[in-house]
Amino acid sequence: MPTYAVAEGSSLAITGRFFHASWVPGTAINVNWADGTAISNVTGSVTSIGANTWRFTATHTYVDNPATNNSTYLVSVGISGVATRTAPIKVVNLAPSLDAPGSVTWFEGTLGTRLPTFTDPGADTCHVELDFGDGGFVSFDTTQRFFDFSHRYVDAGVYDATITVTDDDGDWDSITFPITVLNVAPNVTVLVTQTNRIFEGDAAFVSGLFTTTARDYDSFTAMIDWGDGRLRTPAYMVNTIANTKSFSASHRYLDNNSSNTFVITAYISDDDGSTNTRSTTITVQNTAPTVSAGADIGIPAAGPLTSYGFFADRGDDTFTGRVDYGHGTGWQALPLVNSTFSFNHTFPSNGLYKVTVEITDDDGAKGDDSLYVVVGPPRLSITRLAPTAVELSWPVHPAGFHLQRRLTLSSTNVWQNVANSPTTANGTNYLNLSVPVDQRYWRLIWP
Repeated sequence: MPTYAVAEGSSLAITGRFFHASWVPGTAINVNWADGTAISNVTGSVTSIGANTWRFTATHTYVDNPATNNSTYLVSVGISGVATRTAPIKVVNLAPSLDAPGSVTWFEGTLGTRLPTFTDPGADTCHVELDFGDGGFVSFDTTQRFFDFSHRYVDAGVYDATITVTDDDGDWDSITFPITVLNVAPNVTVLVTQTNRIFEGDAAFVSGLFTTTARDYDSFTAMIDWGDGRLRTPAYMVNTIANTKSFSASHRYLDNNSSNTFVITAYISDDDGSTNTRSTTITVQNTAPTVSAGADIGIPAAGPLTSYGFFADRGDDTFTGRVDYGHGTGWQALPLVNSTFSFNHTFPSNGLYKVTVEITDDDGAKGDDSLYVVVGPPRLSITRLAPTAVELSWPVHPAGFHLQRRLTLSSTNVWQNVANSPTTANGTNYLNLSVPVDQRYWRLIWP
């Protein structure tokens, strides 16, 4: 018999002939393929080719080459009652062949999966090595002709991945292919203010959420544009639920604007340069100035009023001031120095004057305050209500006058202080007294 060669996994067909003068058809002809498979009875394939000569055929598939004897099987053919012959069959190993995986595009932070395939006609156990191109590496053995190629790339880029498959005879195939990993931009899902209305000078607080599959791998910046022309400020970020970060920030609005509304925008950026935004609005209302004109004061006759006051406003406004000194001349401009003002004014005559200061901010809101000024000694008025009842009245004066009385004006009769608790209305003190008819003289003493 001739020597045959065949590749593993391929079908082998052999042909043999023998001479026998009295061979009886149907006599067993058995082929032992030497690979552990069942013996094949090929009697049915025998045909006569004349002159007591017979021919037979047999087919077989070797699923793998032998690990020894130079990959050769010694096949034996036994013809009952005739003879047994052997022939070597060399089974040639074939290397595995990987199928090209095609274009691969995944997203950062997401587990990508492929099922690459390869062919190997032999019944080999293959060793698979997966190099993902980012430092990740996996190896395993398999008898299947496909395998799981799953990996999570934590950053965007193009990675050269390599698959190497080696069969148990040492033959191998390898393929390198690019995997494009796309960046995943953050997605701002929530942006809210703690309250939707504040006053100028108050702080606004915002908070929000953004999601990204690269939360645990990328670095992020969160910047807030408060809509008032000032620089953006960073927000504080913390991890919350899966793939989600929260952020928060605060800002003090120094002034309102013409619409009293500001647009707040959150800018969330990753380290690959992708940015996502979300906006909301807040109302910032103006506040009127608060004014302190000073305490009520008394001044000598013909003396000037020299005192000062101040005002405050929560907003970063500009202001104008005016003053009415209460003696019929109307409003006058009042110079302002920072948040203070001062008086230097002489009144036309003795009396009680109500001095009013008004401060107006650049939004038109006004604040005012007044003080009473007594010029010269106050005049005491006495009204008899009954023979023994009088009403005393005198202007309110901050200097602390003393009320006194005496019976006569003789030098032997002295002034005596009168304890009193007057009522006050419209800048005037009123005191009702029950007095003997002989107590005729009253006065106010201005220390």
